[in-house]
Amino acid sequence: MDQERYRTLLRSARPDLSPKRFDDLGAGWDNVVFVVDDERIVRFAKDARTTTMLEIEAALLRAIGPSLSVPVPYPEFVARPPESPDIALMIYRRIPGVALDTVALDDALIAGIAPDLARFLDALHEIAAEELRSLEIPRFTADAWIERHQVLYRRTQADVRQGLSVAAFERYEAWWHDYLTNPASRAFEPCLIHGDLVLEHIVIEPDPWRLSGIIDFGDAMWADPALDLAGWPEPLVQAVVERLRSLTPDRAFWMRRDAYRRFAPLHAVLAGRDFGRPDLLRSGIEALRRLLFS
Repeated sequence: MDQERYRTLLRSARPDLSPKRFDDLGAGWDNVVFVVDDERIVRFAKDARTTTMLEIEAALLRAIGPSLSVPVPYPEFVARPPESPDIALMIYRRIPGVALDTVALDDALIAGIAPDLARFLDALHEIAAEELRSLEIPRFTADAWIERHQVLYRRTQADVRQGLSVAAFERYEAWWHDYLTNPASRAFEPCLIHGDLVLEHIVIEPDPWRLSGIIDFGDAMWADPALDLAGWPEPLVQAVVERLRSLTPDRAFWMRRDAYRRFAPLHAVLAGRDFGRPDLLRSGIEALRRLLFS
């Protein structure tokens, strides 16, 4: 990562900022992230496609932030530097705390954050589509949602076949057939979801443990609310679900939530192939092998 390049882009877009510190926080599939003077986060899109995504995310955050019960990033500044019009950047104040995936998830921590997580999900999932009709956020019907996963399945099928044993691949194929033909896979009302609510996007503070914020809304969409609970350990899911008012989990809900958890590694498989990252592809296959047959 060329840190000086990004510092130059920030200086071009915000010459008044003059940061004393510009620390690398890492890079995801879509963004490169820095923290400025321990106070502000600066996210840079990687290319023209992710620039559009970042600008839509910024508009979404400004629209829904006041409706949510938990702090989320509020974009103070969004722009494309003049010398790099395909690379947008977004600046917001850093939410204090640490990511949930960096601490041990014990009973006290779960009890401290579950009520706020439930309130956050209720508020998010109850936002009306009409409120955001001007934003180009993906909107899936139940049938379109199934088709989306059929495409993911087909595009990764050859890689998965190569990565699994013959017997394991046969079980994998049978599992997919059952999922795609099961009416429970479509038994939901689409709503606004975070779309990538894994533990690293949940920010917490100690003494006592409390939820301090939710970050990274780049995958927000109208889809199945069960996806927002797919990336959590079972004790946390149970503690949050029993407090939700926006849905009543039935057998169909749990079937879909388990399905999302099991085929999440296919996104890494696909990205590994498309981006020329064999390490990412291998990690996706290994995760799939563990999850699918656990």
